[in-house]
Formats: sequence, structure tokens, C-alpha cells
Amino acid sequence: MKIVVCIKQVPATGADKRYTDDLRLDRAGAEAIINPLDEYAIEQALRLVDDGAVETVTYLSMGPEQASEALRRALAMGGDDGVLVTDEALVGADEWATAKVLAAALEKLAPDVALMGMASDDARGSLVPGAVAAMRDIPLLSYGAELKVG
Repeated sequence: MKIVVCIKQVPATGADKRYTDDLRLDRAGAEAIINPLDEYAIEQALRLVDDGAVETVTYLSMGPEQASEALRRALAMGGDDGVLVTDEALVGADEWATAKVLAAALEKLAPDVALMGMASDDARGSLVPGAVAAMRDIPLLSYGAELKVG
């Protein structure tokens, strides 16, 4: 079984958040971390690897080049590969645009299961998982606490 875990690099929880003149979150000044809610998805994927139910874990992120640091951190926890979708045209993308990009990337990666955190810590948006599922016409289990394959 192949799993893709979507992760997002966000400013550290409690970091002073500043915004640019065009009301985009200024990520340059804050310490960046993996979205804490995405870490639950990482943990579940790695538990399935330990249980022998999953062969491959790939991390997928969309963002600027520095988001590759989040992929490196995730890979340090375990997993096999990291994919960063980056383009200047994506700077400041809203949740719908993000979902479209992730849905297209997931179509190419063709996982058996895709895992995501329930929301992003930076904007507290939670549209992306449901939008990706709708765009891919795949089932969605939201707010799951534990995943077992049997």
C-alpha cells in the first residue's frame, strides 16, 4: 500500500504573525514548522508502516522553496520521498487553489490513501481535505483519530 501525506509549512505556533500590504501572511520573519495537525497524519502513516500495512510513505507539500525544510523534517521522522510543488504563481494561493494543486499532484502520485491534517494552523482553514476529495471523487474520512488496516 502506498500512502501520501500532505503537509504544510506554517509559522511556529505562537509566533508573531505579520501580513504584507496585500494581506498575505508574511512568512519570512517567523520560525517555520510542520503544521502541528499534519503531524498527526505523519504519525498515523508511520504507524501503518510499523504494522506492515504500508510499504511507501510520500510527503507532499505546496509552497515556496523553503517549504522543502518541512519535507526534510518529515522524512527525518520516517518515510520514503518528499514532493514539493512550487511556483511563483502559487504565492498567496487560497484554499481552493491549494486544493486544486494538491488534487492534481495526488492524481500523478496515485496513492492508495492520502492523509491530511484537519486544518492549517496558520489560517485555521479546513477546506482543503474536503475539496481535494471532491475534486478527485474519492471518499473522505474527516476528524479520524486512528487508522487501522486489517
